[in-house]
Amino acid sequence: MINKIFLFFCSIICIFSLKIEACSTFILEKKHQLLLAKSYDWIVEDGLIIVNKRHIAKQAMAVDNPMQWVSKYGSIIFTQAGRELPLGGMNEVGLTIELMWLDDTTYPNPDLRSAVYELQWIQYQLDTASSVHEVLASDNFLRIDRNSKALIHFIVADSNGTRAIIEFIDGEMTVHAQSEMQPPVLTNNTYKKSVEFLKTHQGFGGKRKPQKGFASLDRFVRLSTLLKEFSLRADRADVNSAFRILSSVANFGETYEEVSFENMKLLMRAKWNIVYDISNKRIHFLTGRHQKVRTIPLNAFDFEGNTDVQVLDIQAQLEGDVRNNFITYSYELNRNLIDRYYNQVPFLRGLSEEDRESIARYPETTYYVGK
Repeated sequence: MINKIFLFFCSIICIFSLKIEACSTFILEKKHQLLLAKSYDWIVEDGLIIVNKRHIAKQAMAVDNPMQWVSKYGSIIFTQAGRELPLGGMNEVGLTIELMWLDDTTYPNPDLRSAVYELQWIQYQLDTASSVHEVLASDNFLRIDRNSKALIHFIVADSNGTRAIIEFIDGEMTVHAQSEMQPPVLTNNTYKKSVEFLKTHQGFGGKRKPQKGFASLDRFVRLSTLLKEFSLRADRADVNSAFRILSSVANFGETYEEVSFENMKLLMRAKWNIVYDISNKRIHFLTGRHQKVRTIPLNAFDFEGNTDVQVLDIQAQLEGDVRNNFITYSYELNRNLIDRYYNQVPFLRGLSEEDRESIARYPETTYYVGK
């Protein structure tokens, strides 16, 4: 049943997000301060932020040869699809992963490796990896199931300053890391194509001027230009600067100075803006409906698996440090998110009661194994 449900869910996301989603990510680094920033553009703003625990045994959703694992690290993730199906997040040692849409994605054919669906691939990495190197090494024994319908690529960074873009092209993992990842920007074309387009623009070897359009390649050029200006003018990487640069993707600001922190209220296309402060292991975020920046310090949470899983409604009208606003997870909260999300997406409204219930109950298959 879970297999049928999840395939249906992902296929609908594929059809619908192909026309609407236009997300952007980048990495900002200066004087040993490392930030990863994401603008999540979609039609639904609802979501939960979930504190996942270490020492929890899990098995991948119903795929052939499902991966089984025990979480080594706790993490904080953002989700709309429900618990255990993150759209991105950071674990307690600073490993951070975000996803972007990529039409050119082709996942591997079945082989002897164990499998997970694409969103659970993110959770697996946050559960088990402390570094980008470990994420890349997992390709030796783990693959994303070919039936995964959400076509995505990933940007990954760790507390050592290592970063990588991971794409699945023609069924193989393709990696752009460190010196090959210049500029550290990702939108919705392959990284190779994006860089080739960038090289036709002023400041990067070409003659074209950056455009104000919302297309993926235009956003890639605009963000790359802003990052280059930032590196020349700023003394350090700070959260406010990351939010300002994110705002340019929606506001079409041409230069770093034109994009003000106050103008973030114009971000109507961006449902969530998230800045992961990897150096300090803090997450900052705002939403389209509530523009106050909220902060989550990871060191404020007990990630041991014999403690309650905690959640926060991303739409809660809060500001500043929100560590004390998390509440205990329940099936009802998970199911409520699933219903709210599916009911707002036209193609998902028809998902049956039985199917929704099965997805909402999936976390109950996981269990604590002890330290």
